[in-house]
Amino acid sequence: MGSILIALITYAHYADSSKRWKGGYYKCLKGEYIGNYEELSDLTGLNINTIKKVMKELKSSGVVEVKTVRYGCRIILTGYQQFLSELRCVPQPVQPQAPAQPGDFGIRLPDADLVAIANQANQSTVNQL
Repeated sequence: MGSILIALITYAHYADSSKRWKGGYYKCLKGEYIGNYEELSDLTGLNINTIKKVMKELKSSGVVEVKTVRYGCRIILTGYQQFLSELRCVPQPVQPQAPAQPGDFGIRLPDADLVAIANQANQSTVNQL
């Protein structure tokens, strides 16, 4: 069951869009996958009977809804948005950062830590003498 869910989550549309598939043109909403069980079999390495059995279990437990499309199905992951938000995978706005200074490698330490590091370096130099 896990490998099928991983494949569906991985290949589900992450934003509303359209998909051309097998001669059809489909509007896809976030969390939808358009394909067929043979394609899921190829993606997961499971045989088609296992795919059918697991999809039946996922449907009965409410994890997915399945609608028929030409030559395949539209699989809707019912908790897709909630799943992503719990994983914190929902795109967040980028926060502006201060411009880098020469020699700045992106490491920000509080001033007290910088003083402690300098003191340790000075002490080890004295000990080596």
